[in-house]
Amino acid sequence: MKTIRDTKNRFHEELQQWLRKQCENPWDRYHLYYLESSPGHDGGLLICKDAPGSPEYKLATPESIRRDLTIDQNMVHFHSVLMRLPILSVE
Repeated sequence: MKTIRDTKNRFHEELQQWLRKQCENPWDRYHLYYLESSPGHDGGLLICKDAPGSPEYKLATPESIRRDLTIDQNMVHFHSVLMRLPILSVE
């Protein structure tokens, strides 16, 4: 991801998909995973119920996405986690 704004936009998109899945399966727990940036390859974010198929994705925090919060509230709640992830572009 090139900028912090890109990171926030991507997280918001992931939360929108999460909310749909969470409403369909209210007891499931979803976690935030990240792909670390490397020279020539941007990092990434995923919200998944199970660990992603690629072992390159790492768990961002042991805390699951909060089912008792809205998308906007989760954006605020996980802000500090997003800011420490090594997912910005490496030039």
